[in-house]
Amino acid sequence: MRNKAQAQTKMTKRVYLLQFGDFKQLSKAEAYAFVNAEALKVVYEGFNYLIFESSRTVDPYFGSILRVAEYYSSIEGLTDLLSEDLSYTEKSIPWSVYVLDDNIAVAEKLRHKIESLIKQSNKKSIYVSSTSVFSEKGGVTLTKAIRKRLATDGYEFILARWGTELAVWRTIKYLDLRGFKERDLSRPYKNPLISMPPWLARVMINLASPSPGRKLLDPFCGTGTILIEAVDSGLDAYGVDLDPSNVNGARENLNWFQAKKGKTADSHVVLADSRRLTEHFPECYFDVAVTEPPFGPPLKETVSLSEAQAIADDLRDLYSSVFYSLSKVLKNSGIVVFTLPSWRLKTGGLYELRVEEILEKSGLKLNKYIGNTALPIRWSKSDNIIQRLINVASKSSP
Repeated sequence: MRNKAQAQTKMTKRVYLLQFGDFKQLSKAEAYAFVNAEALKVVYEGFNYLIFESSRTVDPYFGSILRVAEYYSSIEGLTDLLSEDLSYTEKSIPWSVYVLDDNIAVAEKLRHKIESLIKQSNKKSIYVSSTSVFSEKGGVTLTKAIRKRLATDGYEFILARWGTELAVWRTIKYLDLRGFKERDLSRPYKNPLISMPPWLARVMINLASPSPGRKLLDPFCGTGTILIEAVDSGLDAYGVDLDPSNVNGARENLNWFQAKKGKTADSHVVLADSRRLTEHFPECYFDVAVTEPPFGPPLKETVSLSEAQAIADDLRDLYSSVFYSLSKVLKNSGIVVFTLPSWRLKTGGLYELRVEEILEKSGLKLNKYIGNTALPIRWSKSDNIIQRLINVASKSSP
C-alpha cells in the first residue's frame, strides 16, 4: 500500500500528472506556469513529468504537454478499483499501458493483469499500442476511432513513479495535435515566412498565464496565429501590424476561427506602427503581451559574424523602440512573452542579441525562471539557421 501521507492526499485531493513533450525545458516551463497561476502544489517531479495536487478538477489546454493524467490507484489497489469500474463500461473496452519510468517488466505484468480483469468481466478487450496515439497520417480509420475513445470511455493507464513508489495513472487528455494542425493549415490567410506554429503560440500565451477575459496584445501580429490562440483561450485579443495585407489577413483568419468555433471573445486588428502604440491605446491598458517580432531576411545557409551583426544592427533599434512603446500600454506588473532570433554562424556557434540592452530603457525586466526552469528557452529544429529564444519579462511597478 502507499504510505499514509500519500493515501491521505488521495482521499482529500485530486492528483494529476503532466507528461513533458520532446522540448522538455519548454514543457516544464509551461507546466510550472500553469501550476503557479492556479496556486497548485507540486508534489513530485520525474525525469519527464510533473505531479501536482488540486482541490478541484482541472481541465488545462496545453501547447506542449503530451498527456494529462489523473491518479488512479496503487499497483496493489488496481484490481479492486478496475473491477468495479468495468461493471459500468461498454461491452468492448479499448485500453493501453504507457510507461514513463524504466519499469518495462512491471508494465508487462500490469498489462496481463488488466487483460485478465477485462476478460473476467465478460468484456471485449481491445489493446491499443500507446506509441501510436500521436501518429497522424491522415484519413479516418478504426484505429484512430479507438484511440479517440482511450481518453473518453477507454483506459490508457500510465505507469509512473510518485516519490519512491510506482503508481497507476489514467490519461484524461492528450495534446490536441489535430486542432493545432487544422488551425495552421485550414485558415484562409497564410504566410509561412512570418508564421509560428500554433502550438508554440499557445505555449507562449500559457507562459504569460492570463486569466480568461484579460486583454492581450500582439504588436507584430502577422497572420494572427497568436491572436487565434488567445481567442481560443478566452482572452480579448488585440493585434497591430504595419503591413495592410497582414492586417486584412489576420482579421480574415480571426473571423474564420470565431465562426468555426463559435467563440465570442473580443478581437481587434489595427493597422499601425507599434513604435507608437499610445496613439492607438490608452496607457496601462493590456494585461499581457505575446509576440514574435520580425527576424530579418530569411536565410538558407549559415552566415558570417559580420553578416549576423549587420542583421542584428538593423533589428536592434526597432526592437528597443517597440518594447519601450509596449511598456507604456502594459499594466503595471504586466507580462510580456516574446521571441528573439539568434543566427548560426559559418564558423560554428550562434550570434545572439543582448536582450538586456534592448529592454534597457523600456521599464521591462527579464524574468530568470518559471518554477525551476531557467529562462530564456531556446526552441529550434536542428537544421534551423535562425533560431528562437523565448523570453519572459515583467513591467516594473513605478
